Amino acid sequence: MKDVTPKSTMQMIAQSLIYAFVIVLIIAFLKVALDAFLSVVVYIVPVALVIFLYMKFGGKK
Repeated sequence: MKDVTPKSTMQMIAQSLIYAFVIVLIIAFLKVALDAFLSVVVYIVPVALVIFLYMKFGGKK
């Protein structure tokens, strides 16, 4: 059943501030993670090429 008891204004303000803080933390984490990923994404193709060449020519026979 849904809780229908009235809540105080201070409790609702505190709860909304906590939700907003958590949402901002998640957005900040995703932004930092995206910046970190984008700073190294240019190395994916060269590393993949080196691995491919190693597997093709230098791998176990």
